[in-house]
Amino acid sequence: MMIIERVKSFFVSALITLLLYSAFDFIFGAILLNMLNDPVAIERVYRNTNSHYHHTLAKNFSGEGSWGSARYNICTNEFGFKDSCSSKADANKNFDIGFIGDSFTEGIGLPYEDTFVGQIASEYPNLRIANLGVGSYSPSIYLAKIQKLLDEGFSFKEIVVYVDISDIQDEATSYIYQNEKVFDMNPSNGLPIINKSSIDEFKINLKSFFPLTYHSLYLIKGKLKSPPPITSSTEIVSWDYFNINYERSNWTYNLSSNGYGSIGVKGGIDKSIKLMDNLYQILSDNNISLSIGVYPWPGQLLYDSEDSIQVKIWKDFCKNKCNNFYNSFPVFFQYFEKYGSDIAMKKLFISRDVHFNSNGMSLVSKNFIDMQ
Repeated sequence: MMIIERVKSFFVSALITLLLYSAFDFIFGAILLNMLNDPVAIERVYRNTNSHYHHTLAKNFSGEGSWGSARYNICTNEFGFKDSCSSKADANKNFDIGFIGDSFTEGIGLPYEDTFVGQIASEYPNLRIANLGVGSYSPSIYLAKIQKLLDEGFSFKEIVVYVDISDIQDEATSYIYQNEKVFDMNPSNGLPIINKSSIDEFKINLKSFFPLTYHSLYLIKGKLKSPPPITSSTEIVSWDYFNINYERSNWTYNLSSNGYGSIGVKGGIDKSIKLMDNLYQILSDNNISLSIGVYPWPGQLLYDSEDSIQVKIWKDFCKNKCNNFYNSFPVFFQYFEKYGSDIAMKKLFISRDVHFNSNGMSLVSKNFIDMQ
């Protein structure tokens, strides 16, 4: 009898503790995370969903961004475009150049001035330049966002799309463009996910109502997957991003790569080209020039060639369509040949990351500027 009473007492105490913790999390969780400078909480402040083009940045944000252990200043203008924190409010929707791409174009981990868009804007202060890029964008979103901006009265003389290596996988497994909107895609059948699964809904509700619990689980998951420190080229190529078999980037030298859903790498390529062709038609109808840019990931520099299929695809696409084709592959390969992979990796990329640091960004901006 004593054992039963003790078990009951334990479960009652555990239940009361759980209820008190849940109440605390519900009321104070978000406040505490912001006070603790939690990276996921920081990003959540200015990264928003969008009913037309899936996701975007908050308007008129000025604060701190988070990427890994790094913190950096990030500001957006009244349109939700990443911009210099010193820029003055300007409601003018007429731009000379709009750059669009994913996290590389947004310049994740870096203040605006260190991104290649910011460096180009600094070189041409008399031009009105918009950075339309946001992390995890791909051709479906490039098309939907440009289309929506034009409908809202924005004008551009030229749109420059920096097509990322990861765009092919995103189009194969993540997004579908339908009725001028972008939806999450079921990779097994290529159909849009209109209604979220019960697991997705649970995650969304947990994140919204019990943020401390959600972010604690997120950090535990991250710790379990954290890689060891990199000290040599041997360790570089053994880590996910730089492994020869890393699916998100190895499609350029392995067209049979896994991780591309039911349509495979070729389907992702064909879909991307079709979406970009639709974007070209819309821009042409509005007398807006199109240019395309490409750059390598570490995987291309380590295992691919300067004449990568990524270069061939978009160079061929640009024939009779593009104002310019900005190919940054040669300058990166020259840098690797000059300094070697170990030094080049540290000089051009954020530590243990595929994204460029300010030095890597300068190679992209120099390639653009040299072609003017």
